[in-house]
Amino acid sequence: MLIVAVSDDETNNIIHVEYETGVTEQLLENDDRAHPFAVTYDPTTKIVYWSDYTYNVIRRYSLLWGNHSTVFHKSVIRHFPSCITNLSLH
Repeated sequence: MLIVAVSDDETNNIIHVEYETGVTEQLLENDDRAHPFAVTYDPTTKIVYWSDYTYNVIRRYSLLWGNHSTVFHKSVIRHFPSCITNLSLH
């Protein structure tokens, strides 16, 4: 199954789309201030990563466990990333 994860600029949410079926699902209910920007998906761990330029963080969301957490905070990131690629955190 091919999954595409995108950030929706109108709703400030992250949506994942099953490519073959076109079925979409909203992954997160962001607060009004959050603004996800760059998004990537790791198919081996089924984790979506994204940068949020309101909070200057990189976060992740597990499609398996349904939880999200901050991976990097602005104190670690010197320049806000305009794109991110699959991360190897193993």
